[in-house]
Amino acid sequence: MGRSSRFPFIVTVVAFLLCSGLFARVSGQEVESEEAIPAASLLQAAEDLARSGIEYGDARAVVAAAELMILATPADPRVDTGEPVPPREVGGVDLDPRSLLYEATRIAAEAGDHYTAMLARRVAADTVLGFGDPALADSLRRAGPPWPRGAVGGPVRKEGLLLEGRPETVRIEFEGGYRPNGIFVTSPDPLVDLDCTLQVDGEEIARDAGVERSCRFGWKQRVVREVTVRIEHVGGTTRYLLLTN
Repeated sequence: MGRSSRFPFIVTVVAFLLCSGLFARVSGQEVESEEAIPAASLLQAAEDLARSGIEYGDARAVVAAAELMILATPADPRVDTGEPVPPREVGGVDLDPRSLLYEATRIAAEAGDHYTAMLARRVAADTVLGFGDPALADSLRRAGPPWPRGAVGGPVRKEGLLLEGRPETVRIEFEGGYRPNGIFVTSPDPLVDLDCTLQVDGEEIARDAGVERSCRFGWKQRVVREVTVRIEHVGGTTRYLLLTN
């Protein structure tokens, strides 16, 4: 092998040694890589995410934890897992994917969070990244929030950014006929205090200014009309999520 043909090979070997996080002895000299990044446990990350979601009533985090657990524990016939280990629990909820999807749906139903309830059903039904269990998805659908008439054209979901000292306004047209209408606004930051007002034709008809990271409005109206949601907050820049029925 000539000098020029050996060079790419040597570069490849050295690159492998540097990336492996191991020690290698080359030409009698010890070569040490940079400090290796500790291995991450997907199951531990999922449990931590589930605990946080259950503690703070964050249905989206609980759904994400369930899906992460499914991805971290694929069925592999080559691996003998031994005797099954009972799942740990937090707040009376078993930390396993099925139980977490039910808990996420329960939290979403209490909050009127239709979008996250739908995500839980998708994880249950998905044959690639979820359970692939239509019966479970149907059970979650029955446990989730109802879908009364609301925004014209169907439920609205909007994510946005709240800048410090700058309120956000969102205009949405809702159905009439005295059907129940609902708006839910929340922030992923549990320390944020959201203050929201609901306006029709420039007149404030409702206010939710409690000390928490969520706002909720429910009302009925005779005819189709546009409403305006004004969102303010105390604190630095943060994100928000707005959902309607």
